[in-house]
Amino acid sequence: QPITVQPRLSLNPKRSGELIINFGTGSFFRNQDNSQTNPQVQTLYGIRETLKNTSYDRGDLLQQEITWQDEVIALGAVRTVRQISDHKYSNKEERGYFLDLIYGGNQVGERVISRVTFPSGNRRERVRFSTMTPSEDPCSSGRLGFIFDLDLFTGGGTDFSVFDINDDGFFNFDDLVDLNMVNAISGGGGEELTVIRNQEGTGDFFYDGVGDRIGSSSNNAEGLATGDPLGRQSWQQLR
Repeated sequence: QPITVQPRLSLNPKRSGELIINFGTGSFFRNQDNSQTNPQVQTLYGIRETLKNTSYDRGDLLQQEITWQDEVIALGAVRTVRQISDHKYSNKEERGYFLDLIYGGNQVGERVISRVTFPSGNRRERVRFSTMTPSEDPCSSGRLGFIFDLDLFTGGGTDFSVFDINDDGFFNFDDLVDLNMVNAISGGGGEELTVIRNQEGTGDFFYDGVGDRIGSSSNNAEGLATGDPLGRQSWQQLR
């Protein structure tokens, strides 16, 4: 599995003196990367590290899965939403987690080609992955994406809503879909998200690679404010 983007480190919120190395696998710069013929399954990883020069393999990691997905009205548009398993560590030997980007046995070539991001705020307890699936349709934009918002420690689903699915400005039971907690939602094209804290400090706005906000004009994932923030919020250097 190719790692083509820089991993990002975070302190482990549950274990003092331990780091978590967060990254996903996949590439999208070779001719064969756009092929949908028997694509390799790619994976989200979070490796617990104490800097003791120890090596691990997948058998040392806790496995999470995409357990359910459906197409619904979410964040003001028709989107695919996903539930993620919330398995817990069974012993101290498990050195992190992995989540294969596959659902129902269908290998569609979903992958990670950008760095992970984190919710804004002082304490990191969740991690966000942006994935993409290439399309061979010459009339499409060529990239379909998902945003995963997962528990930083286990890589599994959370026990509270992280997306305002019904777009009412609150994160509660009403954001479940058929009683399923949603921790991944379609949006973006696999690029690294620009994340901007809303003016009330209650949540985040997500922006894709062309500067468009992912979500409706009134509310967004983790955002309770109406309208976009005013003024310049970030910049990018092009070369």
